[in-house]
Amino acid sequence: MKIDEILKKNCSEPFDCIMKAKSIFLYTKSLKDYSRVNQVLVESNIPHHTYRYECEKPVKAILKNIPASFTEEAIQLELNRRKFPVTKVKQFTKKHKGQTIKIPIYLLELKRNNNGNQIFNLNNLFSFPAVIEKFNPRKRPIQCFRCQQYGHSQSCCNNPTRCVKCGLPHRSNECTMKPEDKPKCIFCGENHVSSYRGCKEYQRKLEKKNLQQQQKPPTLNEANFPSQMKATVTGNLPQQSIWVPHELTEKNFFDGVRMCSSHLIRHNVEPFLDKLVTGDEKWILYENIKSKKSYCRPGTSSATVPKPSIHERKVLFCLWWDRKGLVYYELLKQGKTINVDLNCNQLDKLNAAIKEKRPALASRNGIVFHHDNARPPTAMVTQQKLNTLGWEVLSHPRYSPDIAPSDYYLFRSLQNYLTGKKFKSFESVSKAVADYFNSKDEKFYKTGIHRLPERGQQVVTNNGTYIID
Repeated sequence: MKIDEILKKNCSEPFDCIMKAKSIFLYTKSLKDYSRVNQVLVESNIPHHTYRYECEKPVKAILKNIPASFTEEAIQLELNRRKFPVTKVKQFTKKHKGQTIKIPIYLLELKRNNNGNQIFNLNNLFSFPAVIEKFNPRKRPIQCFRCQQYGHSQSCCNNPTRCVKCGLPHRSNECTMKPEDKPKCIFCGENHVSSYRGCKEYQRKLEKKNLQQQQKPPTLNEANFPSQMKATVTGNLPQQSIWVPHELTEKNFFDGVRMCSSHLIRHNVEPFLDKLVTGDEKWILYENIKSKKSYCRPGTSSATVPKPSIHERKVLFCLWWDRKGLVYYELLKQGKTINVDLNCNQLDKLNAAIKEKRPALASRNGIVFHHDNARPPTAMVTQQKLNTLGWEVLSHPRYSPDIAPSDYYLFRSLQNYLTGKKFKSFESVSKAVADYFNSKDEKFYKTGIHRLPERGQQVVTNNGTYIID
C-alpha cells in the first residue's frame, strides 16, 4: 500500500506533508488520525519514526529518600494501590570498581491525568518521608537505541535495527563482536561506537541543540526579572570550608546508605530503640579553654587566648547508656588507653551493670549493642566476647560519628558543661563528670536515643555524606 493511499484512507481531517531530502514529514490534525496512520505504517512494515502527542507523553518524576533496598515492583504496586497511575519504575544505578550498585533514586512514569499530576503532592511512602522532584532530562541530543539515529527515541521508532558497535542490521545486545575487534561508527565510519560523544556527528548535533537553546525566547518571569536582582540571587556567596571526620570513599557512602536504610526499615517494622545500649569514648582535658567573641573599638585588638598544648593533661572517658539513663562508665587515669583486654573487661562490667540496673532487659536476652568502629571494639577477640554475651551488634558505618548517639548528642552536652573549667587532679575531673550525669533526667537520655532514626534518614537523604550540624 502506498503512503498516499494510507493517508487518504485513515485520515478524517486534512493533513500536511513536507518533503525534506530523502524523508517525508507527515503532520496529522488529530490524535485519532495520528494513531490510525502510525498503526498502519507499523503493520505495513514501513520504516518510520514518530513523536508522541503531548497528551500521550507520560508524567515523569524523580523519587528520592526511599532506601535502595526497595524493588521497582514493590514501589509500583504501592503507588498503584494509592491510586497513582504508575506505568513504569526505574531505579538508578552507578558503576563502582566494575560492579553495578543500586542507589536510592527512582524514575517514575505515570499516565497524564489528574491522578498522575498528583504524584508531586506525595510526601510519604512506606512510612518514609518521600521527596518527589520534576524530572529534568539531560540537555544533549536524543539518540535512538534501535536505529542509532539522532532526534527520536527507541519507543517511537520502527526503523531497521542497527548495532551500536558494528553498524550491522541487528540489535546491539545480539552482537557477536569480540573484545579485540574494532567497532565501526555508522555516521563517520571511524573505529568507535556510534554513541561515542567525540564523534563529529554527535558534536554537530550538540552544537545545533545548544544554538536552539540560546535562541529560545525567555519565559515571562525571566524577561521581567530585574537584572540587578537576578545577579544578586544567583551570585555565589563566600563560605568557609567545613571540617569533617574523614575523607569518605564511594564505598563509605554506599555502606552508610545501606546500613541506615536497613536500620530504618527495621525500626518501622520492629522498633528496637528500647533495647539499644550504646557506648563510646571521649578525651577530657584538665584545662578546657573557652574562646569568646569580643567587641573592640577601631584600632584596638581583641582579647588573646593561649593555644592548647599538644601534650596537655587529659583522661579517657568511656561510657555506655540507653534511653533510660547511664548504665556504666569508666574514667581511665592519665596515660591509659583502650586495648583489647581492657575492652573485654569493660564489657564484663557492663554486662553486670545491665543485670543490676536493667534486669528486665537482661532477662529478655534481647540487647542490641551499638559501638563505634575503632580497632579495639571491632577486634576479633572483642567480637568473640560479644558473641559469648549473646548481644546483637548493630552495624555502624566506618568513620561515622555523626550517627553515633554519644557523639552527636551526649558528648556535645558534656563538652558544653566542661568548657571553661580547669581541673587540678584526677579526682576533680571524676567529681565534675559525676555531677554532670547526676543533673540529667531520663528525658535527656531518651531524646538522644530517639534522634537516631532521624539522623539515619538524613544520611539516606544525603546519599551517605556527613551530617553538618
